[in-house]
Amino acid sequence: SYAIALARRHPTLHGLLVDQSVTVARRLVRENGLSDRLQIEEGDLLTMPLPSGFDAVLLSNVLHDFHGKDIRRLLRRARQALRPGGKVFIVEYFLSADCTRPAEAAVFSLLMYAFTGAGRCYSWDEIEAWLTEAGFDRCRRHRVTGSIGTLEATRR
Repeated sequence: SYAIALARRHPTLHGLLVDQSVTVARRLVRENGLSDRLQIEEGDLLTMPLPSGFDAVLLSNVLHDFHGKDIRRLLRRARQALRPGGKVFIVEYFLSADCTRPAEAAVFSLLMYAFTGAGRCYSWDEIEAWLTEAGFDRCRRHRVTGSIGTLEATRR
């Protein structure tokens, strides 16, 4: 839905959507007349080959499925897919520095751990540190709701 909204707002945007299950995405992209601009690939974000030279990478509600070591790996892969100066945008439930608040994100974090065995919600600080480690800077936080936010960073 984010890719479709971005493509509708920006008529020159072309994108690659990667997910483990693409049936719904293919239908929505087709219904919105964006099949010529949004390519869809079924695969594992941690292992499938990714092209490079992108202006932006959007990781929407993905990080909470993974353990921190896999997130660091994914962020390095996102950096390699970006052109210098490209941006990564992360949409997530973000926790406070002590990982206990806000309540909605903390409860969601417990659910992710229970259902994935490795994932959970992370704090803004944790993800910013991993972005810096992966070769990003100029991190900017944006709150969407009390629990959900976007984190933007630029490839060095």
